[in-house]
Amino acid sequence: MLLVTVVIPTYNYEQYIGDAINSVLQCGYPSHDLEIIVIDDGSTDDTKSSLESYQDLIQYVYQDNLGKAAATQKGIELAKGKYIFNLDADDLFLPQKIQKVVEIFEQDSSLTHVSHPALYWNVSTDSKEIEAIPDFIKRRKIKGEELINYFYPRRMLFGGGSTFAAKTEFLRKSTIPSGVDMFTDEYLVLVALNKGYTYFLNEPLSIWRIHGKNFSGVRVQTDLLRQKNERSLKSMYAVLKAIQNNDFPPPLPEIYELKVQSSKIALQQDSGELDLQEVGLLWKIFLKNFPAYRKEALTIFKNYTLLNRTLPPQILLFLKQVKRNLTRAVSN
Repeated sequence: MLLVTVVIPTYNYEQYIGDAINSVLQCGYPSHDLEIIVIDDGSTDDTKSSLESYQDLIQYVYQDNLGKAAATQKGIELAKGKYIFNLDADDLFLPQKIQKVVEIFEQDSSLTHVSHPALYWNVSTDSKEIEAIPDFIKRRKIKGEELINYFYPRRMLFGGGSTFAAKTEFLRKSTIPSGVDMFTDEYLVLVALNKGYTYFLNEPLSIWRIHGKNFSGVRVQTDLLRQKNERSLKSMYAVLKAIQNNDFPPPLPEIYELKVQSSKIALQQDSGELDLQEVGLLWKIFLKNFPAYRKEALTIFKNYTLLNRTLPPQILLFLKQVKRNLTRAVSN
């Protein structure tokens, strides 16, 4: 049995996909223990022809444009490796990535997920920054449920995207719902952590490239940003449904329901609207599941911006403008 399968889902990233594959090859991992599977999710550019020089080094699979969730699921189904590594087509592995992650897995058979900080690379400014993961998470084995219960009240998540690696057999216990779309990475982390154990290395071993074509690079294009937010909300609904239909312990289902409702209202506010019934439902979810005596209630109230979600759009816009002006004044 192979040890490592690197799954690279791609869509119209012909200018990046070669760099991604080369970064895996430059890890120098033995070819008899490594396979690279590229799932082309219906690209309309020259992705296929750009990969011709790699035909003896990769398994290339073309499918209709079904979305990232379906592309990733196809890669998991085809994988022959004991461990699956995810690599987005515009990201890169650093040279020691595969070796160091596999070593951690092989030292403890109970581990279902291994990750590390990412190195953010902003292409437009050529600046790099290491992902800030809390120190107490790193360099120790942690029960997945414990980490989920730490992440979600604080509205944070680490260990996904191109920093994600998991046991293949564990991932195959769950099929990725096609609707999770933009939240495929998050869903995979949840599956790998639920009823499992994780380990985070201390050093960055993958590069996340921030550029104009990925959503990380979208800042001021209003229409694109709104499209992203609407698509994001649909993806969140799909994740919530999957959480509710599978064996995820509380408080994750309750927090995720709150997250979806808060995001729905935020999208309304961005359009200059506010449905008071939706606001009432938000507070009903919060008060029912997180009464004041629960220790995480205040943390959730703050991080899911419940007060902001209650304000009329005009007041919220005014407060945001005041905040921007104060920030500029301080920086000057």
